[in-house]
Amino acid sequence: MGSGACGGHPDPGARASVGGRRRCAVTAAFGAARETSARETIRRVAGYYRPYRVAFIASILIVLADATTAVLSPLVVRVMVDEGLLGEDRRALMLGCLAFVVIGALTAGLWIAQHRLTNRAGLAVVRRIRGEIFERLQRLPVTFFTGASGAEVQTRVTSDLGNVSDTIAFTAQRAVGAGSLVLGYGVAMFLLDWRLATGMVLGVLVLAWVNHRSAERQRRHADTVQAATSAMMHEAFESLSFGGVVLGRTLKVWGEQRRRFELVSAVVAEEETRQRNRLIRMRALMQFAFSLLIPLIYWYGGVGGSGFTVGTAISFVILATSLSYPVGEILGLGTEGRVALASFDRVWQILDLEPLVSLPEAHDHHAGGPVGVVARSVSFVHDGASAAALVDVDVDIAPGERVFVVGATGSGKSTLGLVLAGLLEPTSGRVEFRAGLRAVDVATLVPQEPVLLNASIRVNLAVSRSSVTEDEMCDVLAMLSLTHLVDRSSEGLDATVGEGGKQLSGGERQRLALARAFLAEAPVIVLDEVTSALDWRTTKQVSAALDALHGSRTLVLITHRLAGIRNDDVVLVMDEGRVAEQGTRADLVRRDGHFAALVRASTVSGERTENEHVDALA
Repeated sequence: MGSGACGGHPDPGARASVGGRRRCAVTAAFGAARETSARETIRRVAGYYRPYRVAFIASILIVLADATTAVLSPLVVRVMVDEGLLGEDRRALMLGCLAFVVIGALTAGLWIAQHRLTNRAGLAVVRRIRGEIFERLQRLPVTFFTGASGAEVQTRVTSDLGNVSDTIAFTAQRAVGAGSLVLGYGVAMFLLDWRLATGMVLGVLVLAWVNHRSAERQRRHADTVQAATSAMMHEAFESLSFGGVVLGRTLKVWGEQRRRFELVSAVVAEEETRQRNRLIRMRALMQFAFSLLIPLIYWYGGVGGSGFTVGTAISFVILATSLSYPVGEILGLGTEGRVALASFDRVWQILDLEPLVSLPEAHDHHAGGPVGVVARSVSFVHDGASAAALVDVDVDIAPGERVFVVGATGSGKSTLGLVLAGLLEPTSGRVEFRAGLRAVDVATLVPQEPVLLNASIRVNLAVSRSSVTEDEMCDVLAMLSLTHLVDRSSEGLDATVGEGGKQLSGGERQRLALARAFLAEAPVIVLDEVTSALDWRTTKQVSAALDALHGSRTLVLITHRLAGIRNDDVVLVMDEGRVAEQGTRADLVRRDGHFAALVRASTVSGERTENEHVDALA
């Protein structure tokens, strides 16, 4: 089967396409990265430096002062050699030695001051950009995360920004420092001998041109490396998660998982090797070019005439040798900058993502009495979908009412829950609450797959409300038959639940998430299949807990299990994204429509036995 078909696997000969396939999945969520110019990137980064411009300017001035002291050293050497040693002028020799001590001390002090200022301003800018990326991702629609790979999101936040953090923090100072050194060394060389200095400048310009061509290729290659790295992280994230490990061991596909990881790992290694080999070749060329300078200087000194003294020759050698560092720095910055531009493209891509959702100010829910929910002509279409998930849905839920939403798989139940909870914006229509209130202010959702923090029971419950007390935690755990989680551990409420709550059973995870929703005091609670992992006895206990909330909270219970729905409970029947029926259970059964068909189907499938258990406990 081809690699593009369902269930197909990439064959070893298709290594180069692995990153491409992953990039297609990523593009679906992030969109194609726009290549930004160096000028635009500099402009955007400079905007982040505005609050730190005093520290930035001070660090630049220190860099210039440091470069000035570095240029003085070779000139002092010339005086020491020609006058102090060859001219036997002890005073000139002593002053030269003293000048070296002063220059060394001054250089050390300037170096410390410059790096302190640079670290403070540069790393503060990196922190600010990282925070903006996190906030931007928080404010993207929920639908974005259904198409985005978790590993890709992590790569953008950590790897891509990490790749450019040094560029953001230190590039300006490095560029100014290296540029001022090149200028200073060049001026000193022209003062010593303009003809030899001219030849060296021409050689440096040739190196700069060669480096520019190489740097352009490096930028294009850097995007390939990042795409391959994202693909590798995706494979690791997918295979080494709890679900991935269970899948590998139960279906005995760990060999295939390892093969797929090694496949993308080989692509990363191959691409990084190419990138580094290009850098090595460029650096080797530079080292060879500068190694020619010393014999060239001495040869020129031997045939250049009487004006070229021993001190001048030694000073020129020192200047030429010293020049290799700032020239290499500038050429390296050109390569690094173009490689960093590929990561900057991905960083700006996140910061430019639209649309954003408005988040409410962080605060506890305050019920102030139950709140009703009204939906009018609500429709919703998922991105790229050919059919609407919701079509002209009208819902009117009274304050404190309990409504069951039922329907076949794919009928739009969960989508409606996300819309009512404010996690999805309707494509058309509106959802209304009490005047001045929004869904994000009054509603909370307990999803079918509970989201638990890798922390203690206490922390998982405390996120619901800042003022929650330990007694309230214990009460709600008792209400949902979860006290054994506290009793079985010497740590009590401080016992950890593991990554994603994996140390708990599926039913315990669902009930702990439900306990958190109870403590949040949200006036509207949307419950999506919260009893799907519970046995009939525990389901009855949860139903009793929900009964205790009846009237004080507005409850929307999405379920495919009809057990526990009483004759006087309000039921909303979804079918192909529309509200097919709405009324009490007793009324809907008498109508012999969609709901009655669901009841008959559940009876045939064996739910009648469960209903009998539940009814026996009623």
